[in-house]
Amino acid sequence: IFLLYDFNNMITRNPTQSHLLDTARRISLNDFPVIIQGESGTEKEMLAQAIHRNSRRHDGPFISLNFSSLNPSGIEAELLGTEENPSLGTRRHMGAFQAACRGTLLINGIQHTALQTQQLLLNVLQNGYYMPMGSSVPLSLDVRMIATTTTDLYSLVLEGRFLDDLFFLLNTFSLNTVPIRQRRDDIPLLLNTFLRDAFKDPSLVMEDVLTSNLAAFLKQYDWPGNIRELKSVLERTVILHQGGRLSFDLSSHAESKADGTPRQEPCEELFKNLPTLDELQSRYIQHVLKITNGRITGNRGALRILGMKRSTLYLRLKQYNIRF
Repeated sequence: IFLLYDFNNMITRNPTQSHLLDTARRISLNDFPVIIQGESGTEKEMLAQAIHRNSRRHDGPFISLNFSSLNPSGIEAELLGTEENPSLGTRRHMGAFQAACRGTLLINGIQHTALQTQQLLLNVLQNGYYMPMGSSVPLSLDVRMIATTTTDLYSLVLEGRFLDDLFFLLNTFSLNTVPIRQRRDDIPLLLNTFLRDAFKDPSLVMEDVLTSNLAAFLKQYDWPGNIRELKSVLERTVILHQGGRLSFDLSSHAESKADGTPRQEPCEELFKNLPTLDELQSRYIQHVLKITNGRITGNRGALRILGMKRSTLYLRLKQYNIRF
């Protein structure tokens, strides 16, 4: 069972973030569309889930569509659904509008939608009904729409790349997520929470497991990938943990700018002689197999670190002729 986030999962001491969450709570009590705008990794979908959980539709489904990962030619069918038609060779497929009935439909990455898809969304939202592809029977639309974007949609409207009518319809309420570099006072709170989850210890504090230089770095780093990057760094460090306090070589990850803010630098040794992407991937897989002592599965296994399926890893081992 997939458990949705709620506002209790969103911890903060930062005034700007607190104001965002308070606004989102108030918005959740109404049924109007919402646009959530912010940088990658700022937990826009988590905020959308919390809005759903706190709304009158909380007992209904929460359906999420990621437009950036969908084939443009199949988006219409994903939204509307299809009816079975033996002559066309189509099977019945429930679309997102129907799947989210009496609940919430989240469209992730709405900035990626083509104008044709935008027009479809506009027509459905304005008319209040839709027809599955291959059907002549209209179905009433009963969903709350939430859309996320990493791009300023109004700038796309001015450029003619986003329909102004759709923008104004969706933008009844808008929320702007806060990047982690603008809420540094939350970093210790987030670190404690993530580490407690990782070690399954509710009383753990970061000073128990982090070296002082690592803790200082984590608090000062700009985190361009935001909370997603912070979680990823901690997860990989915990996976490779050999006992004692957590640490890693910070010089390979970042160094300070003139103003004291850390910045990432490329690893010159890694890119020496301009290797191909295949060569880079081969080197990294070999490196991970070395540090895991050839262990494939488990919390500290290569599959977890690489983020690969077993079949994909074995395919790469054969492709790159890697033996271990």
